Amino acid sequence: MQVKKILVALCLLSALASLSFLVHSNTAPQNIVFLKQNSIPKYFPDSQAGLCGEMYQALANKLRSQGISVDIDDELYPIKRILKMLEMGQAHVFCGAGRNAKREAIFTYSKQSIYDVANVVAARMSEAFIPSNIQDLRRQDISIGTLFGTTSSQWLESHGGLRINDNFHSPDAALEAMARGADIRYFYYHDLGLNYLTQSLSLPLKVLPTRFRTTPQWMLYSPSLAPAHIQALDAALAELEAEGELGAIRQAYLLND
Repeated sequence: MQVKKILVALCLLSALASLSFLVHSNTAPQNIVFLKQNSIPKYFPDSQAGLCGEMYQALANKLRSQGISVDIDDELYPIKRILKMLEMGQAHVFCGAGRNAKREAIFTYSKQSIYDVANVVAARMSEAFIPSNIQDLRRQDISIGTLFGTTSSQWLESHGGLRINDNFHSPDAALEAMARGADIRYFYYHDLGLNYLTQSLSLPLKVLPTRFRTTPQWMLYSPSLAPAHIQALDAALAELEAEGELGAIRQAYLLND
């Protein structure tokens, strides 16, 4: 009787092992989905160009050579939508995220930062005064434009005593308003965007050389991304950095790299 019970138990264990194998063998490998932001020149619509767009292509080539499936979503999303999609596991990777405690509690950051952005100001071509620091902006009682609800606006406000106009919802609108003579002397934004926009919009504006702060940007990974894929992404980034490919991409878009 005892031998019979043992044989029955062994049969059950064997059946469970076979079922587990079938379940796992029928599970499709994870397809890594990269998201693009509605932020030029980080990304361009319907194009592989852009600072992060080109980094995505380089990463995808590395991963695909290792048999890892990659999908780059061509739609451009606002940052809040991107963060929600990553959190919900609807996508897995985003290029160009700043670091803060709230995000660190939810997401995983790449081991290495991928580029730096510096906050600078754009001004009219006729502007002669070049502020060297925040105190210069305060002392001159200068009206500074910035985007509503952004970390840049919050950072400026944290210094106190500055005359800030944050009624703008896009950098294009702010720059066009300043060129038309709006009551803002400078527009505060990151150099990646201002260097591109002042040239592409063909407005009588220039970017001043002072960097008020410099912030590293990272790859952001969804909590649903498999640890093995996170390791593969970090390894691919390290290889691309060592090979000089990331540096070449940065130089094409960042004048300060």
